[in-house]
Amino acid sequence: MSSSWLKVTSSGAAAVAMVALAAAPASAALEVDTGTRIADGVITPSDFDDPQDRCVDSPAARVCYKEIEDGIYVLDAKRDGNNAVGWWVTGDREGQCVNTAGYGKWAWCDKNFTEDRIIDIWTPYDGRKYRVTTRA
Repeated sequence: MSSSWLKVTSSGAAAVAMVALAAAPASAALEVDTGTRIADGVITPSDFDDPQDRCVDSPAARVCYKEIEDGIYVLDAKRDGNNAVGWWVTGDREGQCVNTAGYGKWAWCDKNFTEDRIIDIWTPYDGRKYRVTTRA
């Protein structure tokens, strides 16, 4: 009698575990965008003077979030042959804006972030994470 009870309990536990796994939300896929190159001279430092805009600098890149355009901007600031990358995370979304335009060039990734969410933007360099937090 206790043997059949164990079988029922085991299969019941397995069913509960399967339901729990099915109900667990899947983590969102990393959004990786190649930025659109911005023509030389179009972006100036004053373009990020709005109090809602946020930028973070590392020796290799400058990454900015511009609220009015809901986009991520990435400047390749180091002549090293590597692409500059701006990382971001907000809510259940995370991603990268990759600048393939080269040294001294800006690239822009158009995003449609949910309003009034916290956004972290950062750029890694030499084992450090240069980071700033703002609100969309």
